[in-house]
Amino acid sequence: MGLRRAMTTTAAAVAVTASLLAGSVAVAAFDDVGVIMKDHCHDGDGSIDACATSLLQSQTAMTQRTFAGVDGHLQPSKSSMAVPQAPHYFWPMARGPVGSHSTSPYRGPGNLSSALAWSYHHPDGKFSAVSNGAILIDDQKNIYAGFNYAILKFSPSGDLLWSYPIHERHGTYSDIPALMDGALYVTVFAGYIIAIDMESGNLLWQSAPVCTWQSETKSKAHEACDCHTIGSDIGAVGAHNGVVVVRSHQPPGGGGACRVAALNSSSGTFLWDYATEHLVWNFYPMINEDEKSFLFQDSAGGVYHLGLDGKEIWKAGIEPESFRQTFTDGGLQLGPNGMVYGVKAKIGANVGPGAVRAFRISDGSFQWESPEMPYPPNSWPVIGRMHPSDPLTVMAPFGTAGMNQDWPNKPLVPGVWGLNAETGKVIWKWAAPAWKPMMFRADDERLAAGQQVCLPNPCGNPTLDAGGNLYIGMLDGIIYELSRKSAGVGVEVSSRFDAGAAFSNGGTVIAPGMMAILSCDTLFVFKTDA
Repeated sequence: MGLRRAMTTTAAAVAVTASLLAGSVAVAAFDDVGVIMKDHCHDGDGSIDACATSLLQSQTAMTQRTFAGVDGHLQPSKSSMAVPQAPHYFWPMARGPVGSHSTSPYRGPGNLSSALAWSYHHPDGKFSAVSNGAILIDDQKNIYAGFNYAILKFSPSGDLLWSYPIHERHGTYSDIPALMDGALYVTVFAGYIIAIDMESGNLLWQSAPVCTWQSETKSKAHEACDCHTIGSDIGAVGAHNGVVVVRSHQPPGGGGACRVAALNSSSGTFLWDYATEHLVWNFYPMINEDEKSFLFQDSAGGVYHLGLDGKEIWKAGIEPESFRQTFTDGGLQLGPNGMVYGVKAKIGANVGPGAVRAFRISDGSFQWESPEMPYPPNSWPVIGRMHPSDPLTVMAPFGTAGMNQDWPNKPLVPGVWGLNAETGKVIWKWAAPAWKPMMFRADDERLAAGQQVCLPNPCGNPTLDAGGNLYIGMLDGIIYELSRKSAGVGVEVSSRFDAGAAFSNGGTVIAPGMMAILSCDTLFVFKTDA
């Protein structure tokens, strides 16, 4: 899927100013809800507001517990909390803060169709730019959104605060950035990393080119991995405790990476790199709750646990395969139960069947493999509970990436399965509407307009809110709110919103009083339940 992630533009990139936004940002009344509910609050007596207090100054990124709340009951994860770290960013990395497990302790919109607060697309029209789906939220609920021409910072109410013209200054980029200690970190396709000041939008530093790093590591995934480029597909940057974790060394054919590397967050100085056994495609480093290590997977389903110092703790699920023999566009997620859940395409590259596999975080021991899904799980799982009586659940989306590869013979039917996190047994299934066209929503219109296509994943990464509602943008351009009203096998659509285009990797992000999601061309920000 290298083409869809090559964040290029067909016209010269320009700095976007507030005056240009006049016709492209639609603003509705936005409730500036800044309260965070303590974990003992509940709405059983309809009095959440009475016991909720503002914790914004005291809560930190590592005191943000994982909540798998359902029906208003906020349930903290069993994992212990680590040392506080300030400032607290509500959504600092691609899949949320450390320990989130792709869940949020805040509520999503009660009804998507009536909750839109504001939206943004390129001033020259929504097909004039394409997005990698990147959305981050800081401690003031400012939103950082990634488009191919610029990284934009918006106020909670939709005012443009700054625009960093990354394509004009650095060329193509595609990875989802990360926020840490006042800086935004992102890779550049040309083979280096930059840091941007979150307050001013100015460049803080630019690292030395990857090819100049003093490394003796030898790539394993392919003999021709190239230090000059950082893969054109959509990965993500990780940042924690003064360390920035990135991918490097693109293999032949475009997209992906052969190594993982780390830099000093203050200076951009190279610290270490590590060669994976197989191609890494969409690199998403998940920081472990010990604050000292992180986990990720390769495109063949191999799982790696490294220290932030670069030392290998373990690797598991590595199978002897040729280059690109099997391939998934998805990645792993950590559970609050000491398990990590990776995804695997069982037979070929971006074709089904697929499965989820569970490993123990402490030692990498294999625990279970799920029943086979009809398509590869080309997304990131969510670990939580949709209904109070559910066991801890792995919510795993699936579907082919980029386009309907079975067109015109049969439609693509993507979906989400809920798996018992301890056993892998299927608890429930949800199927999205069948998709008959070859290209995902709006890509044919982009092509007809002579603009760059998106070629997105089957869905944007889903997020579970404090009420047990799962929000997911699908290839048909619809954002779905999924819920479980009973403990049976059913999942229902509680509300939906037509975004007009499919969704790239980034996915749904939630903060107090707001939920945001980026389609292939438009940022949507919703008011949420207090």
